[in-house]
Amino acid sequence: MASVSFSMTAGANATLGGITTGASAPGAGDLEIRINASNVLTRKEAYKLIDAIQRYIQYGDQTVFKP
Repeated sequence: MASVSFSMTAGANATLGGITTGASAPGAGDLEIRINASNVLTRKEAYKLIDAIQRYIQYGDQTVFKP
């Protein structure tokens, strides 16, 4: 099974209706989540991975974003 991408643009489109879904959405927005549907088989698995990334952005030792 192929990958699926979820893309969103910051600002006015930052709503559920502003999400673009496709096989690949590079450059389609300001944030993209690509899920390898061959390895991630359930929504629960996807949620756990996305939650870990969210926690890393929020609390992790990284310098990409300002506090």
